[in-house]
Amino acid sequence: MDLAFAGDQNLQAKVAKIREGSSAADLIQDMSDAKVICDSNAALLKAINFDKTVADKIPDISTQLSQLLAKATVDKSGQPDLRIERDKIYTVLKDMILELNRYGRHAFRDDQKHAAAYSIAYTPRKTKAAPVAPAA
Repeated sequence: MDLAFAGDQNLQAKVAKIREGSSAADLIQDMSDAKVICDSNAALLKAINFDKTVADKIPDISTQLSQLLAKATVDKSGQPDLRIERDKIYTVLKDMILELNRYGRHAFRDDQKHAAAYSIAYTPRKTKAAPVAPAA
């Protein structure tokens, strides 16, 4: 999207706003916002050969994520089937994002500035390690 919206400060600001935040609820809202931006700027995205099918899948994924978030928030019973379903959806979404990034890096392999926009800078949160007992 950065490449398609390079000439429009307003669209760049909207994309930057989407990138802010890190909660699950924020992700769901960001997906809806991204879909609206993609639909209203289809001509700009078409100019860079953006795969419209990726944007077409956003509502389904967003709905599934919101349902899972609602279940996870309300149901604290520890049902493993919900966790498994959530993990499956996460895996599918992550694979789709990685595939889009691979395509973008390949398409702009000769232009490092634009190829960099298709790299993931996600650093997982680290959990606290259990204290290690000193060796005797």
